[in-house]
Amino acid sequence: MRKQKIMICDTDYAYVQALTTYFISALRDTEITSYSKVDRFREDAGNYDVALLGKEFIEQLDGTTKMRDRFGQIFMLTGDINEGSSNGDYGIVYKFQKMQLFMENVRQIRRDPKEELNHTGKRWTGIYSPMRHELQLVFALAYCKQKQEAEPERRLLFLDLEENSLFSELVGGPMAQNVADYLYLLESDGVSEEELLGCLTYYEGFACLPPVRHFQELLMIGSLRWEKFFDSVATLGFDQVVVLFDGAFRGTEELFGRLQDLLLLVRDGDFYRKYDRQIYTFLKEKPQPMMVREAVLPLSGANLSDGTYRMEQLMEGNLAKYVQRALGEEADA
Repeated sequence: MRKQKIMICDTDYAYVQALTTYFISALRDTEITSYSKVDRFREDAGNYDVALLGKEFIEQLDGTTKMRDRFGQIFMLTGDINEGSSNGDYGIVYKFQKMQLFMENVRQIRRDPKEELNHTGKRWTGIYSPMRHELQLVFALAYCKQKQEAEPERRLLFLDLEENSLFSELVGGPMAQNVADYLYLLESDGVSEEELLGCLTYYEGFACLPPVRHFQELLMIGSLRWEKFFDSVATLGFDQVVVLFDGAFRGTEELFGRLQDLLLLVRDGDFYRKYDRQIYTFLKEKPQPMMVREAVLPLSGANLSDGTYRMEQLMEGNLAKYVQRALGEEADA
């Protein structure tokens, strides 16, 4: 993956220096060029994927098609939260918003427009159980199976990001490679798509990336690595991605930037509903929330004993009806 090139320009020298320093530390696979003088900006002949420009620099672009064509996406940096661009050709980025929100916005706009075009029509669905339903993995696998069968032409990938998953026990023994191996490969220069795809296994007709072996492995993974992880998964060629995660997952912000759909697996009852409050409080703070739905699953794993059931039977039994209901509500949304 080539490095993306970002230009930052503003007449406030201290602001440009501070923002450039922060970008360099926060964004990987990115080259940053910055100017605080308009004449230096005019002399630059490079091509850039994204440009964040103060008003004085934007004025240099107006009426100069040749210069404007060297920038993929152009945004006006402004200190006036009520300001709009003069001709509507440029997006607006407020200079003094909270840095975390600023970086979230930049991570969205810095994606290559060609990459976005190639992924049109892809759907990412998250599955999360606030009260950590004991059958959340079985539900997720049945959900993927039915979703793949309903649209066999659309390849589906299941990511199990649980901290303490029963995946290997339920689907057939220890897996050769998993999420941790995939993340390790991403740290290597020149890693091939074939190597990354080699981390996947297949179950009931869809691809799976098995979970980590030990929960401590997830705790060591920071937001930048999760961003790189999801960016990489998006290039693997799958049309549907279903992600099961739980409360220990530290890449929620990065994942939610991808999701179109969040399915909350819950139980009815006042006691269980107390668990829902935190996730709904979090969702209210999201500037662009995805579609959020609930799937009520009253079933329990209390009566499941080794040797008395098969996974195929669980996925085709009563649980399948609740999965069908969830998929039906998704189709109607």
